[in-house]
Amino acid sequence: MLRLTRNMKKQLLTLCIILSSIATTFAQPNITAANFPFMAKVQYQRADSTTVPGLNTTNSSFWDLGSIQKKGGFETFYYEQISNDPVFTTANEKSKEIVTFGPLGFYQNVYAQKSVAGYTSLGIGYERQIKGIGNLSGNNGDSVEIIDQKYVFGVPYTEVSFPLTSGTKWLAATKAETDMRFTVALAGYNKTPAQLINYFTADNEVLAHGTCRVPAKGAPGQTLPVLMVKVESVRVDSFYIDGQPANPFVLAAIGVNQGDTLRTYEYHFYRENAGLQLLAKIEFEDDSYTTVKGAQYSSEFDVVNIIGPTYFVKTVTAYPNPTVNNSFTISFPDTENYPEFIITDILGKRVEAANIDFFDPYQCHVNLPANTAKGVYFLHFDDNTKNPPIKLLVK
Repeated sequence: MLRLTRNMKKQLLTLCIILSSIATTFAQPNITAANFPFMAKVQYQRADSTTVPGLNTTNSSFWDLGSIQKKGGFETFYYEQISNDPVFTTANEKSKEIVTFGPLGFYQNVYAQKSVAGYTSLGIGYERQIKGIGNLSGNNGDSVEIIDQKYVFGVPYTEVSFPLTSGTKWLAATKAETDMRFTVALAGYNKTPAQLINYFTADNEVLAHGTCRVPAKGAPGQTLPVLMVKVESVRVDSFYIDGQPANPFVLAAIGVNQGDTLRTYEYHFYRENAGLQLLAKIEFEDDSYTTVKGAQYSSEFDVVNIIGPTYFVKTVTAYPNPTVNNSFTISFPDTENYPEFIITDILGKRVEAANIDFFDPYQCHVNLPANTAKGVYFLHFDDNTKNPPIKLLVK
């Protein structure tokens, strides 16, 4: 019979404590509403896809992304806690993002509900926006206008299903409708009612659990327990004018095709107590999940480059100032998430732009109405930027 000495018992107890600590630290995450907190800002650093390693899907894997190389700027998403919305009565969060329609970018609000069942998008909303398409159609007066609206999904779109743990699967599918007004002189359209219809489908499956690390301060970061979620999504776009499918000439004028289909193949790495902020997300070229197309990782660990509350103070600019022909450009260096802004006169009265054109990832061109009076105006940015108003002179 084996007898344990006091020293052996002490060593055995120490080993048990260590093993217990390891098991606790790197146990399979079980993500629920209780450990899926609200995050006001989610920010990702883009990475060089050529340096992202191959990723296996075996349980208890170590996915080492700690040495991938940075590429380009940050992508930032802002979230807001809400209640008592008159349309989305059960929504408790709202996010703002830019969505694309061909080469055009528009602000979109997504209304979501977090409950014990999961995190679900209930619908979308827009503020009035006008984008010129003269550079595409050849007529400077041509435009696409999105009217102020809210659209409730007929079927809510499940982003995350709780509890999220190994083996979890869910299918998300819905349809979104966006009302527009369309002006193309050569086609005889002058603020003609139009509609963009998007069909979304996504297959989600937790493939494995393990540990993952991403860069921090330019070096490999800490190792964290994560769930690897495979997301295969499809978006199909259709465009109608006056209730009829848009003709090829009009579609060509705005640079889109009827039935445009966008497919994405991604791995998402979720962790507890981080809400929608993934530790990393990897996009692949096709459904073989072998060739990396793009990669991003959470910037919260890469503190050398985190954008603080004064980031926009020195970098958001408007030029030319004074304006030329009632036009000017706003530049947002090193960010691909445009902060929302409004224009007011010296008395604080809001001035609606005639056209706002997001023509590259870092700038937008603004045209004021032709009858805008000469004088001093101000650009006010949303609270997330902490950027003071910019004084703008219209001559």
